[in-house]
Amino acid sequence: MIQDAVRAPLAIVTMVYNEADFLPVWIRHYAAQAGSARCYVVDHGSDDGSTDAERLPPELNLLRIPRSPQDDDRRSGFISRFCASLLTWYESVVYVDVDELLVADPTLHASLIEFAAQLSRDAVVTAIGLDVVHRPDDEPGLDWRRPVSRQRRWLRFSSSMCKPVLIRRAVAWAPGLPQYRCGAGLRDAVPVPPALRGHAIGPAAARTDPGAGLEPAGCRIAPARRRCQLDRNAARHRRPCRSAPT
Repeated sequence: MIQDAVRAPLAIVTMVYNEADFLPVWIRHYAAQAGSARCYVVDHGSDDGSTDAERLPPELNLLRIPRSPQDDDRRSGFISRFCASLLTWYESVVYVDVDELLVADPTLHASLIEFAAQLSRDAVVTAIGLDVVHRPDDEPGLDWRRPVSRQRRWLRFSSSMCKPVLIRRAVAWAPGLPQYRCGAGLRDAVPVPPALRGHAIGPAAARTDPGAGLEPAGCRIAPARRRCQLDRNAARHRRPCRSAPT
């Protein structure tokens, strides 16, 4: 049985298409968490050079698939089956978009591996989603070589970003994985907690709220806690719709 086999602790998965800006940040963050040899990038036909071998760590796992029209059912089905297959070799699997960086609560866990190790055998973990807000009057443009949380001071809770990201059993994600996020209003923003400062928060392809005075480039951070959904309707499109058949 899989449960009795010796498995590596954690794999991290994302799917990309022409992500020259976001992918290096994603790799930097998750390679530090689990090692680049345990990071899996599904390349959906990139043609901008962002997934060329010379741009990626040699240990990174790159899976190239043909470019095709957007099909959320096809994509979610593939990701569900791919992540389930990795559970043959890993105790836990994280799936996130390339602009989503998962952080275990640093006051409780030193890393995602440590966080995952204390979960039950069949756990499915929902992240708490926070949009990182840019106040252009007070903060300069981003330097992507540095952790974003050292350059941005404000967060906004986003219920739609509270979604299942870490699995320890096979699940079937519902179609409709999100591609874009709306900018956060400054009136709802709160300061970045000190415990999260210095973590490598990554960029999001965001549309701005015209009334918020934000730049088109926003950020997301999704710190993981062992906590249930805060809203029954939050991130319904990303919830596992059922356990995968065994």
